[in-house]
Amino acid sequence: MKQLLPLLKQAQAEVYAIPAFNYADIWELEAIVEVAEQERSPVMVASIPKIVDAHGCHVCAAMAKSLANAASVPVIVHLDHSISAEMCVRAVDCGYDSVMIDGSKLPLEDNIAIVKKVVAYAHDRGVCVEGEIGQIMGRGYEGNYEGGDYLVQVPDAVALVEATGVDSLAVGIGTAHGFYKGTPKLNFQRLQEVR
Repeated sequence: MKQLLPLLKQAQAEVYAIPAFNYADIWELEAIVEVAEQERSPVMVASIPKIVDAHGCHVCAAMAKSLANAASVPVIVHLDHSISAEMCVRAVDCGYDSVMIDGSKLPLEDNIAIVKKVVAYAHDRGVCVEGEIGQIMGRGYEGNYEGGDYLVQVPDAVALVEATGVDSLAVGIGTAHGFYKGTPKLNFQRLQEVR
């Protein structure tokens, strides 16, 4: 929390993005950090559950933290799209700076409960937590969603943030991950309403 939140607030104030990239191995991880240094940009290096399971949480954390500590720009080590509170706890214990608990497929009350659980553990240890609400279109490691009612509902987003104290929130506004057909149609009006 000590490093990420000030970076996000600065990016918001100065109107720029902090890119986040998923990696599968050390070579991709090194390339991400190298380009961030060339661009003089902070960056989030993110491992998805499939990669954490393949390499081990401690290995992913050690690789990423080693590169982050040697980098000339801020490098945030992030667990991306975990649906498991237990994996988030492991990532916190392994030294991740930030974890995402993705309860977006759950009913609102269950999403709130799992986010609360992760926030309580992570915040006590200085780690940021990202939640998610609404649906992400496409086919990818988060699953396959092709329904029509995918947009985040503003009252639900407000309820989740107020009930959990989550640090950041990914919201379904028409974005798509993985393999998808056509061009995603982003609903920036809904994003503004949620903000």
